[in-house]
Amino acid sequence: MNVTRGQAACMFFQQEYNLENEKKLLDKIDSIGDVDICFMKDPTEPFLLYIPKIHSSTPQVVHFLNEVFLSYNPYNDVVYEYRKYSNDMILEVAHRHTAMFDNKNAVGFGKWCSTQGIHFFKGDWP
Repeated sequence: MNVTRGQAACMFFQQEYNLENEKKLLDKIDSIGDVDICFMKDPTEPFLLYIPKIHSSTPQVVHFLNEVFLSYNPYNDVVYEYRKYSNDMILEVAHRHTAMFDNKNAVGFGKWCSTQGIHFFKGDWP
C-alpha cells in the first residue's frame, strides 16, 4: 500500500481525507519546523519525526529510495508517475533529503545503492 504525504497527514490528525484537509494539515506540519510525517512499516500508522533523524539513518534512506524510486509499476497513478532517472538525478533528489551522500558522486552513490539492496537497481518498469 502506498500513501501520499497528504493522506498520511489526514490519518495522523484523524481527519477525513480531502484536498482542503490535506493542504491545511500539511501546512500545519510544515509550520512546526524540523519535523516531517513518516512511518516505519505500516503506512497507515504515520508519526512525526525530527528531520535530522531522517537525514542520518541508513535504514530510513534505504526505505525512502525504495519507496520513491520503484523498480516496478505499482498501478497507483495518485502516488506515482513513470519517469526515467539517471543515477545523477536520483542522487540530486537524495541530496535534498540527506547529508549521507555529500561526499559521493554518481558512481559512488551507485556502488552504495548496490550494496544496500536498493530496488531500482534490480527492476525494469517500462
